[in-house]
Amino acid sequence: YARTLAAAADGIHGANPQARVAIGGVARISDTKFTDAVLAADPSLPAKIDISTIHLRTSARATAMLVDRWRRYFTSHGIDGPLWLTEFGYPADTAFQFDSKFRGGESAQAAFLEATMPGIVGAGAEMMFITQRDWGSGTFASEGILSTTDPLPANPTVRRKPAFEVIKRAAKSLVPVALPTPPGT
Repeated sequence: YARTLAAAADGIHGANPQARVAIGGVARISDTKFTDAVLAADPSLPAKIDISTIHLRTSARATAMLVDRWRRYFTSHGIDGPLWLTEFGYPADTAFQFDSKFRGGESAQAAFLEATMPGIVGAGAEMMFITQRDWGSGTFASEGILSTTDPLPANPTVRRKPAFEVIKRAAKSLVPVALPTPPGT
């Protein structure tokens, strides 16, 4: 992965110096072994990465702490760009709601997002990608803020979950952070 990412970053920056390159999202949020190995495999890699990314699925209590930990981790390894949550969500299906303080369906999903997003932004996340619609089956299938049928028919019925309104309010109230201009532009 390190060789592929380094080569891709060189090609991307060579073709467009204003483009930004992101490291693949860390999914095992408390384990740095994989990322340690990637960064150790190519010492030039941190200078080629413009955006750090993580996937955040944890208890509400741990969200801001983990964002802060990963932000500091990437900075300590020479990656100074913004930190993005390329996967962030919480299930609306009670069967998969793992945080005991946030159980009870769609209203618990909305409450979880409302409770965690300010701390996540305060801990240094500059962008969050939240699942738009439900799809498939399993643990993450109900994380969407829109409810639809799966697979999507030609004219799908879409229903906004309570979490949709939470995201809408957060988009208006959380302070947006300007993305840095890549070096040399």
